[in-house]
Amino acid sequence: VDCSKVLRSTLARGFGFVKFFKSLEYRFSQRDQAERDLKRSLEVVASENGELSSKAQEMLRKFDPMINSSYVERYWTSTRVNEEREKTRSEEIISNEKEEQHFFNLKSNIAMEHDVARNSFRTQILERLNKK
Repeated sequence: VDCSKVLRSTLARGFGFVKFFKSLEYRFSQRDQAERDLKRSLEVVASENGELSSKAQEMLRKFDPMINSSYVERYWTSTRVNEEREKTRSEEIISNEKEEQHFFNLKSNIAMEHDVARNSFRTQILERLNKK
């Protein structure tokens, strides 16, 4: 993915850091990489002679305060919470499937034990009948 291209599009539409992160669908675990990609992309756009160059230069000058702003922090917190929620849902589904599998294994074992007991009882009855 060309991060500089995404940044140009983001800046052209009047958006900033969070929109850049959302556009590239960074996960919380990729936060450091996302910030490096953003800074590198800002440097690329700032070095160009385009209309977005001055905007990118300004963002680079204010990079540290902006990257640590409450707005950006809320975005990453929200991303982390959503990922944890997704993970919890997945774990819950797996747990339910394991529970169901265990239940069916128990039913199968009970049915098998019942068959063994029935066959044993049948054999005993047949042996008694044959002795008479």
